[in-house]
Amino acid sequence: MWRWVRCLSVFVLVIALAACVVEPAAAPGVPPEAGVTEPAGGDRDDCPAPAEGQRLLIHDTHGYCLLHPEEHTAEQVSEEETVFYQGSILNVQDPRLHVEVTDAAGQSALAVAEAIREEALAAVPDMDISLEETTVDGGPAAVVDGLPGQDINRRLVVVYDGRLYSLMFTPADAAHEGFEGMEALYALVTESMRFVAPEG
Repeated sequence: MWRWVRCLSVFVLVIALAACVVEPAAAPGVPPEAGVTEPAGGDRDDCPAPAEGQRLLIHDTHGYCLLHPEEHTAEQVSEEETVFYQGSILNVQDPRLHVEVTDAAGQSALAVAEAIREEALAAVPDMDISLEETTVDGGPAAVVDGLPGQDINRRLVVVYDGRLYSLMFTPADAAHEGFEGMEALYALVTESMRFVAPEG
């Protein structure tokens, strides 16, 4: 009788302990949208062909394509944003790129860049934050450099066909060991970025 009671007690204890185990939550994330592809070669006339060590990303939904280093993974993390990172998405030591695409709401690239710079200077008046005009795919763009954040970053702003493209490159601190890699990533992306219409 006592043996049966002890067995029953152990069984109840095991059930109670199992009930206390909390399943780990699934990692947050948004599945990639349809229209984001990384073809092995440059299979579109309106996009550049990747050289050795490069990949071509085509984002039909957001209307752009660009080349990036093959060691970078491209992951769409929200409806508006795609992140290019090395190793892990949590890796902020190596060069990375965030591309966010939203409605331009009638603003020019220069106006958006000026607002970004003014907001940063209002928060950190002593920061050395530069702004210059440039071009991407032959169209007007603006670059704000030296912006504060988790890492000092460089922001490239482009407006095309009613869309605002905001590209954030890190680390933009010349003292950071990843700075040269960021410069190489910036050069490759800005020289290769094209605005495209969906196929079909």
